[in-house]
Amino acid sequence: MSQSGQEEDDSDVYEIIETPGSKTLVEQLISMDLAERPVVQQISIGGVSGWFAGYVCKRVGKITLSAIGGEYF
Repeated sequence: MSQSGQEEDDSDVYEIIETPGSKTLVEQLISMDLAERPVVQQISIGGVSGWFAGYVCKRVGKITLSAIGGEYF
């Protein structure tokens, strides 16, 4: 007990504070607001993300077709 007659609380309270550098690259890209960016940067990011989406779909499509085609032989 403390001198004032009140009991001390043994539990600690922790506050989680998010610092600007704590986000991963993917989280930063997803949460990025492109409306305030220059037009050239908006077009560049759109082109790169479109190319990446097409590449992923091509790979997934080939794997799916190989799996389906492999069943019949």
